[in-house]
Amino acid sequence: MPTNKSRGAAAVAAPGTAGSDGGGNSSGLRGRSGADSVSGVSTAVIGGEGACSDGANGADGSGCFFAANLHNSRQLLPNLILQLLALLGSLGGGRDAARCFVSIYESGSKDSTPALLSVLRRLLDLLGVPNRIVTGGSISRQQHRQQDAEAQTHRKARARRRPDGTELIGGEARIAFLAALRNAALEPLQQQNRTAGSGRRFRRVVFLNDIYFCSYDVLRLLAYDSADMVCGLDFIKSPLWLLAEHERREVMAAHLAAAAPHPLPAGLAGALSRLWLPYKIWKKLYGKRPDLWPWSPRLLFYDIWVARDAGGGRLRNLPPYSLDAWTAPRLAAGLPTPVYCCWNGLAVLRADPLLGKMAATTPQAEAEDVRKLAQHSLAGPAAGRNGSRAAQDPLRFRSHRPTECAASECSMFCDDLHAAGYHRVMIDPNVRLSYDWPVARVLYDLPYDGPGGADAAALQQGAGAEGLGWRPLAAVAADAAKVARSWEGSPGWLRHLADGARRVECCGIQPGKETADFEHGCSRVDMTGAAGWARWRDGPGLPPGAGAGAAPDGRRLGEE
Repeated sequence: MPTNKSRGAAAVAAPGTAGSDGGGNSSGLRGRSGADSVSGVSTAVIGGEGACSDGANGADGSGCFFAANLHNSRQLLPNLILQLLALLGSLGGGRDAARCFVSIYESGSKDSTPALLSVLRRLLDLLGVPNRIVTGGSISRQQHRQQDAEAQTHRKARARRRPDGTELIGGEARIAFLAALRNAALEPLQQQNRTAGSGRRFRRVVFLNDIYFCSYDVLRLLAYDSADMVCGLDFIKSPLWLLAEHERREVMAAHLAAAAPHPLPAGLAGALSRLWLPYKIWKKLYGKRPDLWPWSPRLLFYDIWVARDAGGGRLRNLPPYSLDAWTAPRLAAGLPTPVYCCWNGLAVLRADPLLGKMAATTPQAEAEDVRKLAQHSLAGPAAGRNGSRAAQDPLRFRSHRPTECAASECSMFCDDLHAAGYHRVMIDPNVRLSYDWPVARVLYDLPYDGPGGADAAALQQGAGAEGLGWRPLAAVAADAAKVARSWEGSPGWLRHLADGARRVECCGIQPGKETADFEHGCSRVDMTGAAGWARWRDGPGLPPGAGAGAAPDGRRLGEE
């Protein structure tokens, strides 16, 4: 695939292509993450060489587990395939690829997604990369729609119940459905672990949403070896109602100048957008239609339902992305930042809590585990922390329990992660992701126009994401080392997180509603009652919300 030789960066492939326009010219965008490779930055500099293995040269046999759920993803799959293969080839100089595993679960697609995934399966087989790619999966969206329809018939009832006694809540069926999809992608993780003997096969789990990304984005997140969970930031084009009036008029002009089948001359389109009556008519006809968003001049941070800063508050769509006085300046400077929760389209997870501490099993117990996996109903860490078998179950995605915030399955996962004692969650704001091509073009800045055609200053500054500083790839190794030192000490990051866990913002789906109400439906919840916070909650002589003790891996918390 042609790339920008002046920088050697991976290209992001345009929709429906494999990185070219069919005429031998690259139609991709130069990966922002790879902008410094002109300076000789290699995978080793950002930790990619040993990102998936513990031992020297991977002698311990460990690797990375890649998981994804896809649905009607034809537009972005060429780039996903390209970047995934580039990523596998980067790990340990390509030596670690055979120690990794790729698990993708697809269901219900009406486009060519299954055919493209079949191509990926064959490529992985040829390269010797273990994989399980499911197409046409049995977890169907039709079942989800039927559950939603059932819920909508009881929208006005606050506590109506199904025949099985479970509460009927609009929107909750969607969360249970998404949790089941994510768990289906994770099924081979446990199966592979059982076949790997007593040692744990995987160090990291890389979970991808249906996103445009660059292989260097994942390598950058893998560099933070001290973190239990690390994410980037995901962006969408701003809907028109969040724009200022002059910005909406600019969108109108751009839309009229490009609208098929009868586009207007740019000058005429601009003149009409400045007139009161044409603008009023246009806004009424098109103002709330998502198909106009590609012309929007602003990007919004997307995952505000899940992302929570170190103070427990939700991140905002626009800068400052956090209202927490400690978090906001770090994001603005492009610095790695601890948070209570994140997902944001791409998450790199420590594999340990997903694998669990496996107790000695009998054939009957193992059969029961398989049954649980098939039903996607593994217990969370809150159950049975007295040494029972339930306490050793691996973490999985789930919907909320009766006394919990009715939040996303990813929010529930963060709560369970903290409850199990894994508090080292962070965001690298230099990893910026999108779900559609217009946003990818902005985030990755400039179209390919030949060697030397890039605006190096814009690439260095991470142009396209408002209100965020930029840290070059050459700084990642030093940043990762500083992060490892920053969790502990006084004042350490873990203390900030423990204090923030006392007031985590809950924006749950209310009974009878389909989505969360971010304006009037949010409240603060103390999460430190979970067992994983006990050593911080009860530790003597430390600030409120802080305490000392051993993390699951034996590290001392709250100490140098």
